[in-house]
Amino acid sequence: MWLINTTTLARSAVIDSESCTYAILSHTWADGEVTFQEFAQLSHARTKPGFSKIEQTCQLARERGIEYAWVDTCCIDKSSSAELSEAINSMFRWYKNSAACFVFLSDLPDAIVKREMRNSLPNCRWFARGWTLQELIASNDIEFYDRRWIYIGDKVSLQAQLSQITGIDIEVLENNDVLPSIPVARRMSWAAKRSTTRVEDLAYCLFGLFDVNLPMLYGEGSKAFLRLQEAIAQENNDLSLLAWTSNETKGHGQDFQGALAPSPAHFSHCGSLQNLVDPGTPRADFTITNRGFHITTRLGQSGNEYLLFLNCVPTKATDAIIAIQLVRTAYSYVRRWTDVYYATSGGLFPLTEVTPVYIPKVISQPEPLALKAKLTRRFDLQIKNESDFQFDVRKRPEHLWDSLTNRFITDGYEKIMGLLEIDIRSSEILVGPPLVQGYGQQPGYGQHPGYSQYPGYSQQPGYGYGLNRNYPPMVEETFVFNSSYVAVFGLDTYRCVKERGIIDTLVEPWTAVYQLKDDKQISDILSEEKSHGLAYVLAQLRKVLNSRAAARSLPGALTITPVWTIDTPDGRPPADFMGSGQFSSKSNYQLIFSGRVKEREEFGPASGMYDLVLSFAETG
Repeated sequence: MWLINTTTLARSAVIDSESCTYAILSHTWADGEVTFQEFAQLSHARTKPGFSKIEQTCQLARERGIEYAWVDTCCIDKSSSAELSEAINSMFRWYKNSAACFVFLSDLPDAIVKREMRNSLPNCRWFARGWTLQELIASNDIEFYDRRWIYIGDKVSLQAQLSQITGIDIEVLENNDVLPSIPVARRMSWAAKRSTTRVEDLAYCLFGLFDVNLPMLYGEGSKAFLRLQEAIAQENNDLSLLAWTSNETKGHGQDFQGALAPSPAHFSHCGSLQNLVDPGTPRADFTITNRGFHITTRLGQSGNEYLLFLNCVPTKATDAIIAIQLVRTAYSYVRRWTDVYYATSGGLFPLTEVTPVYIPKVISQPEPLALKAKLTRRFDLQIKNESDFQFDVRKRPEHLWDSLTNRFITDGYEKIMGLLEIDIRSSEILVGPPLVQGYGQQPGYGQHPGYSQYPGYSQQPGYGYGLNRNYPPMVEETFVFNSSYVAVFGLDTYRCVKERGIIDTLVEPWTAVYQLKDDKQISDILSEEKSHGLAYVLAQLRKVLNSRAAARSLPGALTITPVWTIDTPDGRPPADFMGSGQFSSKSNYQLIFSGRVKEREEFGPASGMYDLVLSFAETG
């Protein structure tokens, strides 16, 4: 740190800035400032317009018995990138440790009466510049001077007006040690209307407010603010970092955004934001990875979108929890729109299971349009079980299945394939062997819980399940299906000739359903998942099934006969066991899988939305 002797104006380097007492200047730069190199020649430096600020700072310090002074124009060697980086990363601490800070308002006119001065104060450039924000917060003892260096007040006497002008909490102006307790988004809001000459400085000037240290990379442009947010995320478990908004791009194609804000201006609405203080609410850790923002948590569900609750409220007077709306993609989530969602209560929304959530750090043009096209390419799945059997379906690949919207996400991949693993079984019932013959109204027959209500069973002679005290009741299934079933789907791309000989490319869905015990080729391919993984299995299925010729001839329906499982004298269900569904001895069932184009979009041949229907019903 370079300091100026307030008596001799000699400049000297100080290793430990905390070992000496110094005053510091806060101002806005103008033409004719004295540089580090120019100050070495005082005779030349005195000819520069900016020298008067240095002289006045030293005089005020000397009058207060302060031996040294620091002025940014001439005490930082900007030709040295290492020294510049050290100065910027140390700036907050230097202002905090100063014995006095003199704020020179070069555009504050002479005020005959105090009321005029107070009316003019908000218009000063000093309140609109990025660097002066941390100087106001960090400095404990501040004196304000107008353009003629006439004293107008200090940080204490002007406290209320300073808070009103800047939006900074009075408690922070009184004691900057409380800064870490202020939500990240609220701190960002203080810089929302400020500007800097270089775009990178809009991030660099905020290092001190968030207690982060980063290298300076002039030339990186707006990426500097992204780096700042990444550094904040590494040090601070505060989800209000994501509570930014913007109306600039709404309705202009930018429907999707990443996790991080483009600039501090996007936090302008967060001036009253409060973090929730509830020890009963666990706080999930989050990090920034090469896949973007990562958090493992439970998401809220609202319509076809997910909600990520940010554990903060817009003001102290409301319980409306702030959330951002997310849309599921193939490998991550993206932010929907650029405004926040105010949930009356997080508990009113159904929640997902705890799940890893990845959100890209940023989505830039023209990515939103491409993403919109990808999201229109999907398979909507309907499952219709019109039987009394339990019908369980496992959707694969699991990372492409969105349980909220009941759809497979294709991510625009024309060779997409997926499969449904189907398990069909009867409901479990309570039975007690052995079989006895008689009438349902006889004690121990039709009165047995769960049996007398089956039509065609207890009201006529035949086999009944009596309650034999010598045998304990057991749980069994009346019927089972003695095979596994799999439904496979994909897209078939082909070219066709339209009017006037124009060749067009179309994409159609294809579907197939298999009973594995009857199809050895498909069964063998599926059996390789354990050793080779699902991706390999899908690739092999694609070779067999994904062609125009194959797609036309794939089986779309299976007729299935359930198998009686309970021990009877002849191994078959009683002839007069005439119920329906899983209680019928004469029913067959059909498993049908079909697909169709629901809608084609304007984003290309593979941008359609497709319906898949898997149905299971009794045929008689």
